[in-house]
Amino acid sequence: MVDLEEYRSEIEHFLIDGISKFRREVGEPNLIGVYCCPWSGWISLNFNVKKKLSETKENCPDFEYVEFNMIDFESWADEYESEQPVWRYRNSIYQDNLDEGDAGLNRLFFIFMKELIQKMNTGGAAPIILLQLLDSEFTERITRQ
Repeated sequence: MVDLEEYRSEIEHFLIDGISKFRREVGEPNLIGVYCCPWSGWISLNFNVKKKLSETKENCPDFEYVEFNMIDFESWADEYESEQPVWRYRNSIYQDNLDEGDAGLNRLFFIFMKELIQKMNTGGAAPIILLQLLDSEFTERITRQ
């Protein structure tokens, strides 16, 4: 079983450190993309400095700095490939459902990531963060205050 709460701190540090690294090495982003695939076990950070969201068609692979930083969780892919995968976030549980495909897991993971992003302190200016899950309907612009 994958309990997403157990990964919260590591993911938050990955995002904050990646944003800080980008600011040091490139400059201030006007847009941050967080692109995820929970069933393959990865999260990537993508950035725009000049491009606007409309120019990327709200698609993280079309950002100026694609996969600037990545983190992999092999255990997520292993769980997804297991006979009876189970994922949990708080009181919600995803169990493999062939009729639903990846949508159930994507929904659970999207809720987790959206809450994490809304609460984390990115430091500096607070551009829009585009949260997007691979091959999924789950995409949302999150404006940080």
